[in-house]
Amino acid sequence: MKKIWLDPALAGINSQTRAVPLPDVLSPATAQSELRTKTKIIAEHWRQLRPDVWHWARDTGSDV
Repeated sequence: MKKIWLDPALAGINSQTRAVPLPDVLSPATAQSELRTKTKIIAEHWRQLRPDVWHWARDTGSDV
């Protein structure tokens, strides 16, 4: 197997860069549930901000 080494400086990583924690491992069902929840939250924001777009999507059968 060939190893690839990345130069941190080329990626913009320096002593000031902070690590971002990786998400916990999720089961596919949990990931799907979280996606549904986030989609509903986004749809609700759109419904409140742009009711004209929301009604158009609802009336045309778009999956919003």
